[in-house]
Amino acid sequence: MIESLVWHGFHTYAASPHYFKTRINRLIQQALARVRYFLNFVEPSHQA
Repeated sequence: MIESLVWHGFHTYAASPHYFKTRINRLIQQALARVRYFLNFVEPSHQA
């Protein structure tokens, strides 16, 4: 079930227009930035 949804989403992403891909990439980058911010908040890296 989940695999088929991911596969369908992957094909939809692959067949989508360029602006749609750019939008998804931007959302992914924002999500990664939030995860990094959260990890830095939980575990401050190399800060005295």
